[in-house]
Amino acid sequence: MLKIVIRVAAICLPLLLLCCCSMKQADAEVLAEARSLEGSGQVLLTWESAENAAGYAVFRSYEKDGTYDLVETLDGNKNCRFLDQKQNVGKTCYYKICCIADTQSEPECSAAIQPLEVRILEEVGQDPEDPLMLVNKNCWLSRTYVPTDLVSVGEFATAEMTAKGIVRSAYEKLYRAAGKQGLDIRIVSAYRDYALQKQLFAYWCRVDGKKQALRTSAKAGRSEHQTGYALDVSCASEGWDLKESFGLTPEGQWLADHCWKYGFIIRYKGETEAVTGYAYEPWHIRYVGEAAAKEIYEQNVTLEEYLGY
Repeated sequence: MLKIVIRVAAICLPLLLLCCCSMKQADAEVLAEARSLEGSGQVLLTWESAENAAGYAVFRSYEKDGTYDLVETLDGNKNCRFLDQKQNVGKTCYYKICCIADTQSEPECSAAIQPLEVRILEEVGQDPEDPLMLVNKNCWLSRTYVPTDLVSVGEFATAEMTAKGIVRSAYEKLYRAAGKQGLDIRIVSAYRDYALQKQLFAYWCRVDGKKQALRTSAKAGRSEHQTGYALDVSCASEGWDLKESFGLTPEGQWLADHCWKYGFIIRYKGETEAVTGYAYEPWHIRYVGEAAAKEIYEQNVTLEEYLGY
C-alpha cells in the first residue's frame, strides 16, 4: 500500500507543480471592458486591478475561437488600461486580458477566459457622452458631429458661446474659486463646429504657413473644441488674447496649479508636443472629470499617455 501511495505521489506531484506553474501564467481572468476609439483604428482596453497581480497580459485574435497572440505585458503597478492601435476600420477584434504572477515568464492565454469582442468603428458621428473621449490628429470627428447638451457659458466668457452643460457647471466652480483669489479668468473660445474649425485652420495656414499651423491649430474634425469639452481662457493683462505669456501670469499659474480640482487639465503643455502633436498652449483646458484630472495632474502625463496611447 505504501508503495502505491509513493508511486501515485511520484506521478501526481509533477502534475501538481505543472498546474501551479500554469497559474503563475495568464490563467486568472480580470473584469475588463473594451471600446473602439472611433475613426482612429484604436481600441481602448480597461480593467479592474487584481489583488497580488504582478502584471497583466493582453491577447488578441481576429477570430473568436482562433489563436490569441500576446500583444502586450504590463506591469501591475501601472494603470489598468492599454491602447491597441492600427486596426482596420470595420474589422472585429477579440481580446483576453489576464493577470499574471510572474512578468519575467512568457504568459499563456487561457482558453477558459471569455473574450471581449470589439468592432473597429469609423469616425465619431454621435456624441458618446464621454469626458475621456480622445480627439487628436489620429482620432477624429465627423463633419456632422454635434455634442449634446450644449449650453451658454456667456456669463463666464468674453462673448456669447456654448459648451457642454457639465463643462459649464465645472467651469463656474473654477471661475468662482479664482475670483476669491482676485483673479478674473474668462473663456474666450469654447465649442466650435466642423465648419468654423475648417475656416480657422485655413486662416492660420495663410498667416503662419501650413507647417506652423499644424503645430498650433487643428484640422476640422481633429479639434477638441468640436467635442464641447475644451475651453480656451485668458485674462485682462493679456488683452483676452491667447498667448504663451498667459502661462506666466498669476492667472495662468493659478490655472495650471488648480484646474484639476474642478475636472480640467492643461491639455498641451510645453514639453509634450511630441506626444500630443501640438505646441504649448497654457490657455487650452480640457474637461475630463475630477477623478481623471487628479490622476493626470499627479502623474504629470498627457491625456494620450493616461489612456495608454
